Amino acid sequence: TLQFRAAEFADPRKAAALMAKVARAVHHAHRQGIVHRDLKPGNILLDASGDPHVADFGLAKQIESGGSLTVSGEIVGTPSYMAPEQARGAKVDQRCDVWAAGAVAWEAIVGDRLYDTEDEIGALLKIVNEDPPRLRSVRPDLPEELDDALDWALTRELAERCPSADALRRR
Repeated sequence: TLQFRAAEFADPRKAAALMAKVARAVHHAHRQGIVHRDLKPGNILLDASGDPHVADFGLAKQIESGGSLTVSGEIVGTPSYMAPEQARGAKVDQRCDVWAAGAVAWEAIVGDRLYDTEDEIGALLKIVNEDPPRLRSVRPDLPEELDDALDWALTRELAERCPSADALRRR
């Protein structure tokens, strides 16, 4: 299996098709009550056909009956791909994986991380305090629909974020 490398998917159609398959896999985990919490390019493996497989569920957690995970102020995951609530050590649910999928898609399309900083603390501060740039601010050639879908996935306000990986895939 080959590891996903974002630079290989700079073609937005190829990146969108790949991320739709990733979203389907993530949605399947969510339906089983599991949140990955560390979705990133290094945890997306490509098979010989180029199909993605989500790997490394080492930080995954079962969603509690209340619909979210309590992490007691614990920050787990890879900073550049953490949702704002995850970066703050707050309760997380499947929407943290939606955020991460948006960050991975951004990187796949743009070729750079959403918040490319020199250190992990800098990335966390930007994720918590700054709205992500719109995709078309970096790639004005891209369709508005793609920009809108990523904006929905990367909304900092949890209540306004795309509610599921499946909803993101269908958009």
